[in-house]
Amino acid sequence: MSLIDEYLIPFHGLKEGIYDYDFDAGDDFFELFDNPEIKGGELKINLNLNRGARFLEFRFKIAGHLNVICDRCLDTFNFETDTENELIIRFGDELEEISDTVLIIPREVTRFNVAQYIYEFAVLSLPLKRIHPDKSDGSSGCKKDMIEKLENLKPREEDKTDPRWDALKNLKSKK
Repeated sequence: MSLIDEYLIPFHGLKEGIYDYDFDAGDDFFELFDNPEIKGGELKINLNLNRGARFLEFRFKIAGHLNVICDRCLDTFNFETDTENELIIRFGDELEEISDTVLIIPREVTRFNVAQYIYEFAVLSLPLKRIHPDKSDGSSGCKKDMIEKLENLKPREEDKTDPRWDALKNLKSKK
């Protein structure tokens, strides 16, 4: 049995009702996906399945940390995540994705693998800008040497500017 098979939900013999599943996702889980955004992590997933006569409704509760790269200092850090997502599956003639949260699968399918959705929901929980959280004393959690290099690269007021740009700045201020 491969790791990906651990995330299979066999729903064929289930009666209508509510079912709970618990999963763990560690570094080996994230290695299954070819995406450089998440380097690893430890997640606890609680999956609530509402089995209806003509649908499956999945409610994912994902909590833990994701190992990501800081956009400021390029060092990795653990980003704490806690997210809830929903996926609705209806039965039809062929596989079709109606929206981000609604999927139609063929009637003859008897089980569904939720691994890809766990991964996608984890990625969606990440902010657009990922930087180290500040330390308890309020200072940056980024590597000090990288912050110093960035500070040295900032333009200073006494640095000369290109006169062509100064002319454009004057146009802006005339409005």
